[in-house]
Amino acid sequence: MVTDLVRGAEISQALGQVPSGLSLGEGDTGLVTTANTDAKVTVYSMLDGEPRPILRIDAQRVLSKRLTNGQPAFWMPGMAGAAPEYKRGKVMCYMHPDFDEKDGPAEADRAWLDDIGLQGRTCNMADPSKPNKADFRSIYDRDSHMRAKHKDEWRIIEAAKERRQRAIEAEERRLDREAMRGMAQAALAGQAVRRPGRPPRAVAPVVEPTAPEME
Repeated sequence: MVTDLVRGAEISQALGQVPSGLSLGEGDTGLVTTANTDAKVTVYSMLDGEPRPILRIDAQRVLSKRLTNGQPAFWMPGMAGAAPEYKRGKVMCYMHPDFDEKDGPAEADRAWLDDIGLQGRTCNMADPSKPNKADFRSIYDRDSHMRAKHKDEWRIIEAAKERRQRAIEAEERRLDREAMRGMAQAALAGQAVRRPGRPPRAVAPVVEPTAPEME
């Protein structure tokens, strides 16, 4: 396992810094801070190889993160090793302009999202220079992204899904009641119709006694 000390040295080397995050200016006798709040660097996820542009001033913190197994969570050029393979997925963010999962696990598409009040909202609204996310490897990764990056939209979607589910269940209960009512009416109608019974038994004719003939 890479020690924190070694890891810190790798990060500093990749960023062109001394371990403290400061660098010596040419001709200076002391340390001077070098930071550009707008400068960005690209780091790569060690889980799926996804490249992620981040602010340079955040790189020290991001590159110091570790996975649950203790291994580094991110890598950037200039560090030991090589960039991990990028395992691109095909699952779209809900907020992608072309989102269509009506027949999939989300049971929703862009038209439905517009209907519940999310017209014009896209995945990259905060930064139009970034692409709309469409390469998640699973719906779980996508939903985690929604909870982290689109909190308000996610709450609206979840509430709308709950309302839709309640409406479906109410309609199912209504149909069940109608079906039971129909069966009850059919049963009552059947009782009103007499079923044919057995034919009456044959009765022997009554023979009237005759008076004896008179001689």
